[in-house]
Amino acid sequence: MCPGRGDGWQSENDCFWFWNGCAPFSHRVHVLPADNEIRLQRVAVESAIESRLQAAKVYTDAVAGATLYLYVNLEQYAPQLRPSPWTRPGDDPAQSFEVELHFRKRVSDAYGNTGFARTWHSFPWRRGSHGGRASEVMEAVRRELDEFMNDYLRVNAPACEARTWWVAPRVSPDD
Repeated sequence: MCPGRGDGWQSENDCFWFWNGCAPFSHRVHVLPADNEIRLQRVAVESAIESRLQAAKVYTDAVAGATLYLYVNLEQYAPQLRPSPWTRPGDDPAQSFEVELHFRKRVSDAYGNTGFARTWHSFPWRRGSHGGRASEVMEAVRRELDEFMNDYLRVNAPACEARTWWVAPRVSPDD
């Protein structure tokens, strides 16, 4: 059960959206189109996710009960640019992008049925113009991941701190 419910520091929604007892979760990355003009590769986005999760000491497991999905839509796949905090006057819709994050986990309803459902998604999605640079998209990916991880860690902090099944590797000063 999600600790701290109702004590003012997190809502019931926070528990539903993010709580998984700090268990490892898997991740999936989709970059559309895969062959894009800015040469943004799925492996670069996956590396960003792995790096952020490792820095937070949250680990992944390919067969975990929860999954973090990250979608990067470029060019004709991105919606027409609309004014948002990530667009600038004169942005070219042909160079538009969108970054979207979803967290899915096993849930149960009042009747005892269980299944996987999207419990959280980023909104509004990060949209902007990449200006021909993959770095613009990667910065949006990092920001989206940071927002998710901040909330995930805030809700799961008691479980992450109490975790005894993971021991940090020892590094000698000579390494």
